[in-house]
Amino acid sequence: MNPASFKIDSPTPYQAAADADRYLDFMHDSLVYGGVSFELDEFRQLVASGDFLLLRVWDGDEMISVSAVRVRDLEDGRDLYIVATSSDRDINDWIDDFDKVLVQLAEEACCDTITVQTREGMGRISRRAGYKVHQVIIRKRVRTLQ
Repeated sequence: MNPASFKIDSPTPYQAAADADRYLDFMHDSLVYGGVSFELDEFRQLVASGDFLLLRVWDGDEMISVSAVRVRDLEDGRDLYIVATSSDRDINDWIDDFDKVLVQLAEEACCDTITVQTREGMGRISRRAGYKVHQVIIRKRVRTLQ
């Protein structure tokens, strides 16, 4: 991907709600991997109300990534929490610019931290942007899904 050819933006809550099925479908695998699931109506309400902000990465006219972001109040301050990020392209090409957008959003929302629950490989990529492992989630399947 030519770094000059992509942009990062966010639809308005109205636009996000109108296209909620498209965004939810795009993020489906990432949500499932993270153990998060939403019914369409619930997701539509979260984006319509502004509880979730959607960030889109575009390569020309093609949307290549969608992230759902929300602000959380924690005991030790405010946190910009990335609920899920899905991409059908190599994130290495745009992670630095995406991080700049996240930092700007965090500053505007008076957040003290940015948190991403992600897979191990993303942790390695994110270290160059200054992220550090804070917690580890482990999982063991005790029964087979049918």
